[in-house]
Order: sequence, then structure tokens, then C-alpha cells
Amino acid sequence: MSDRGALEVTAALLVAGAPVHALALAAALVAALAGPAAGIAALTLAAAETGYAARVALDARLFRALAAGLDLPALDGGLATVLGLQPARDRPLADRISARRLLVVQVA
Repeated sequence: MSDRGALEVTAALLVAGAPVHALALAAALVAALAGPAAGIAALTLAAAETGYAARVALDARLFRALAAGLDLPALDGGLATVLGLQPARDRPLADRISARRLLVVQVA
């Protein structure tokens, strides 16, 4: 598979996590109706899952940008400037494609 193909597949897999987020929020709202203790626990878990869903959505957009021609040094520079992240020096594209891991954590 070409790099572009792998990037598009990775982005598509990450986008597929959106229904997981919607289901998690719906479950949290239902649990919140069960009582205060269950509601607090459910809303805490939903907040954590929402943060992770935002990360997954960002990664999907970044992989799409890479597939469209953004190069890794430009991506690393943007992440450093906007988010204050350390550049991933000499980290090849293959090491960055981790959609399966990201989705497993989101679903868990």
C-alpha cells in the first residue's frame, strides 16, 4: 500500500470512531438518570472519552492533510507551534500510523 493509501485508510478508520463517541455520550446521559453516584461516574467517563474523541478527530484530519500533500516536517512544525509538542525527529510515517491502537483505546 502506498503512503497516501495508508494515510487515507488511517484517517477513515479514525473517522469511524465518531459513532463510538455518540454512543458513549448517550450511555452517560442514561446512566445519569439512574442516580447520583452512577451519574457522576458516567459523566466522568464521558468527559474522558470526549477528550479522547477530540484527539482521534484531530488525528483523522491530520492524516488527511498528510495524504493531501502536507509533509512531515511541516506537520511537526505546526504541532510544535500550535500545541507546544516536541517535533518527532526522524520518526518515520509508518511509526505514526496507529489508528487501530487509537480506536481500541477509544472503545475501551
